[in-house]
Amino acid sequence: MNDGVWSAARLWTANKVTFQFGKLEIRAKFPEGNFNWPAIWMLGANYAPPNKIFGTTQWPESGELDIAEGLAGNSVDQGTIHGLDSSGGDWRGGAGVTAVAPLANISDAFHVWG
Repeated sequence: MNDGVWSAARLWTANKVTFQFGKLEIRAKFPEGNFNWPAIWMLGANYAPPNKIFGTTQWPESGELDIAEGLAGNSVDQGTIHGLDSSGGDWRGGAGVTAVAPLANISDAFHVWG
């Protein structure tokens, strides 16, 4: 939030960009303050949104990689992998495998996330 003005972006790359191997990096600055949940994440190439205008598979079966999520007033960063677990169950309801990193303030400057 900057002087009472909110900004956000959603970038759809469906049918434009896919990759199986490699590394993706993005340079971004998270907003300041509590009560926001800034995040950088990717869905599987086969993801079908609720209106099913593209893709073949809904979440979580399509997979999701949460590259960065700011929590606790942006003093904590977490990354999560969502999808089906190898034992045949699924992680519906937002569960997954998560790594958490306490950071001083992830909204103090631009950072490279990958």
